[in-house]
Amino acid sequence: MIIGEEIKHNTLRDTHNYYLDAPSDLFSSRLIDFALQHCGKRILDLGCATGNYTLELLKRGYTCIGADVNSAYIEIAQKRGIEAYVVSDKLPFSDKSFDSVIMFEVAEHLSNPEAVLSEASRVARKNVIISVPNCEGYEELIKQGLIFEHFLDRDHKNMFTETSLRKMLSGIFPVIDIQKGDPIYPLSLADLSKNKILRILNKIHLIQPKYYFRLYVVAHIQDLNK
Repeated sequence: MIIGEEIKHNTLRDTHNYYLDAPSDLFSSRLIDFALQHCGKRILDLGCATGNYTLELLKRGYTCIGADVNSAYIEIAQKRGIEAYVVSDKLPFSDKSFDSVIMFEVAEHLSNPEAVLSEASRVARKNVIISVPNCEGYEELIKQGLIFEHFLDRDHKNMFTETSLRKMLSGIFPVIDIQKGDPIYPLSLADLSKNKILRILNKIHLIQPKYYFRLYVVAHIQDLNK
């Protein structure tokens, strides 16, 4: 029987310590593909943790530097051979030092995301690439006895919808492209083990998703249409 602290340990993630023992191949291939599609060759991985995304982008031929507020994470990243820095409110980089800044699953943890994003925009020449958990539709999920997995993170300070995220970013960036990603297909919530027809329908995604796990953002530094 799992009780008390064991339940918390197995269900509630504390990201301040989570990556201390995480394997180096723990990353989302969708986020890597997103970075490859939009990033320039010189990248700052802001909120890099122990450097899993930084390492993967280095393997792909990019110049990628890591930065994080967590000194324990940065120590691990440096031991992996990554150029990485402990940072605070002001980033130790000059204006337009990087083509792109990536902030994957970071803004939801920040007490003042606008200030950090403003710093990211200052050191980026081309764009800032952002992903955050999508919190739209939670009311309907609750009616079904369900919640998003990311609601279980202990240190999430911000719960973004597309509307609230766009409102925040519009005060910092002139052009913002937001897409919903990582669809949750309805049949993925069903027990498909004994129903071959449902398994086929789920595989071909015949029933369209109603919920999406992430929001993907390309925040442009300049409006090229002006």
